[in-house]
Amino acid sequence: MIPGGMVYVGNQLSSAFGAFKADGVEPSLIRPRQPIDSLLPDRSGSTLDYWPSYSEFRPSARAAYLEWLADGAQSPDTNIGYVFLYYYGLERRLLVDVDTSEHAREERPVLSREILRLRRIYGNNGSFRRYSGGLLAFLALRDGFTVPLTQTHLLEQGVWNNPPSDVLIHIGRLVHEHQPIPAHLALAWLLADPESRLRTPATRCWEMFAKLFFWRYDQDYLEGMIIPPNKTLLKATYQPASGGFGHRIMEHLSSLPDVSALKKPMRAIREIAEWCMEELEPYSRLLGRDPERIGSLTALTLLHPVLLRAKVNEPPLEPLASALRTILGREEQVVVVAADLLHHWPLQETGRVSKKEAVAMAQLLGKLHVGLEPDIRFGPFQLKPNGKLCLFRQQETEGAAPSQAFKNAAVTLHFAATMVGADGQVSQEEYQQLAEYLVCLDGLELWERRRLGAHLEWLLEERPRLSGLKSRLGALTVEQGKTIARFLMAIAGSDGHIDPAEIKILGNLYPLLHLDPASIHSDLHAFQAASRQPVMDGWDHGQQMPLMQPPTGVLGHLPVPGVQLDMRKVASTMANTEAVQRLLATIFVAEQDEPTPVTAPVVSASAEVALPGVPGLEGELLSLFHRLREQGTWARASYEILCAELALLPDGAMEAINEAAFVACGNPLVEGEDPITVNRDIVEEMIS
Repeated sequence: MIPGGMVYVGNQLSSAFGAFKADGVEPSLIRPRQPIDSLLPDRSGSTLDYWPSYSEFRPSARAAYLEWLADGAQSPDTNIGYVFLYYYGLERRLLVDVDTSEHAREERPVLSREILRLRRIYGNNGSFRRYSGGLLAFLALRDGFTVPLTQTHLLEQGVWNNPPSDVLIHIGRLVHEHQPIPAHLALAWLLADPESRLRTPATRCWEMFAKLFFWRYDQDYLEGMIIPPNKTLLKATYQPASGGFGHRIMEHLSSLPDVSALKKPMRAIREIAEWCMEELEPYSRLLGRDPERIGSLTALTLLHPVLLRAKVNEPPLEPLASALRTILGREEQVVVVAADLLHHWPLQETGRVSKKEAVAMAQLLGKLHVGLEPDIRFGPFQLKPNGKLCLFRQQETEGAAPSQAFKNAAVTLHFAATMVGADGQVSQEEYQQLAEYLVCLDGLELWERRRLGAHLEWLLEERPRLSGLKSRLGALTVEQGKTIARFLMAIAGSDGHIDPAEIKILGNLYPLLHLDPASIHSDLHAFQAASRQPVMDGWDHGQQMPLMQPPTGVLGHLPVPGVQLDMRKVASTMANTEAVQRLLATIFVAEQDEPTPVTAPVVSASAEVALPGVPGLEGELLSLFHRLREQGTWARASYEILCAELALLPDGAMEAINEAAFVACGNPLVEGEDPITVNRDIVEEMIS
């Protein structure tokens, strides 16, 4: 009993086109009168000839063939010769009988699906894959029978079950009708293109690659790529596998454009695929090197944000993502105890957050549109489990490196927050003045303002200490000291009075600012008198910023009535004293973390004049370039720490440096993920 049929059975049936062998019988014809050896079936196919024919089989081979058919023609270990013999019959029915038999024409969809089923089982055999694919291509053009091509098919089945002909027909129809090509067909076209190759990141992480490709393609082409119809038409040519056809070649010319003749669209699709493979490279390498870490949060940090956000409801990301949703709620930013977040992050050492862990956490949160302060990538602040941090929503993509205006503002906020917190509390007016100082600053990107706002919240809650002031302020001039003092008075007096504790801090700072402590009260009175003058242009749209009248006669308070500060002028004054800002940046020192492999001194922006210039690079990016050239390879952890010390985002910095290298030399400077390799030849070429 042969389930499903689809075989020729009888005593006589001539081959399709002339004599195949001496007897001229159709090779696939099963002749019931011929003997079989059921006791010793040749399941291995050791007795088969190159051109199988049932009538020529030995009895043991006939027994094995019939046994395979009776089992549903599905055993994956069957000799491919038996599969081809069965396939010969399908070929004949589809290519010969359809010309004279209505029943055969009605059977075409069923027979085509049977070939697809065989491909799923035996498609690893190159010869069978080539012949069956060619026949399906011919049938697709002649009969319109094509394999469904959906995103689900591609994600689940990949390459094997999508014959190139089907892809070209699907796309040819869309091009013929002036319709856009969707993302999944663009990917199928890439897979069908004989000149395109997928690298390991795509084959190893197929589903992630496909999803990332769909997303990037939709970003570039919205509804899909539209291709003008070309004049070359799709033509199907097929030489049957069965010897019963002799050497006859079957041909069919369609009215659909043959998009395989077009180079420009495929070049654009390849570029998208290459971008996706580069994005997956770090994750793929980790998968190949250490498969056990694939389920870790550290591994997920390596994924593109689109892929990462698709996993927020899966472990191990779900607990962390849920905690973030609970903590933030509907707020834009929230200050929390760091332990509330670190509870969901596996630390190598209990109670201690390493630089590498802090960087990884910041990167992962950023891909979830959540920022945190303090962020080790933007300043020398250590994340402590018993300390506080500010979580905030990120609406924008952050740049490769913060601007000098950002760094200056962060330093100023740190200094001012220490000043206003001296009395143990921060008034609403003092907070308002600091917030408006941020608003008035020029030269900041929107993401920098948002991050500075979170940094201010953290400063006012955590109040990190100042240390080493005497030695670090020694280089100030008297005028620079006065500039800093006036700014601190402006912030401290914004609530209508300056508290004794604030006066005490000013008094302690005066000698360090090269100012006479005895003059502090006269300076305060001078500030008080100046602040009484109305300011008409100190606010956006010409508005004044009124502050509450302070209570008078309160013991120990120095009243500053009717203070109306022009924060735009304050911001301008501080921005125009860049030397002071850079000097202040060295005042705030975080406790030292564990020793790191990065030991060479970091070259600051102020020392750029000592470094050879490189076209397209400046500031911290130039410093990073010169640090990277010191050695040929860098461990990823060392590179990230180096970027953190320079306040650079690792991936963005690498992209910026490689872009400059491409412009200058046509090749990237750094390659790889871990380790990172530096091309010494490119280094010398960029410098020269």
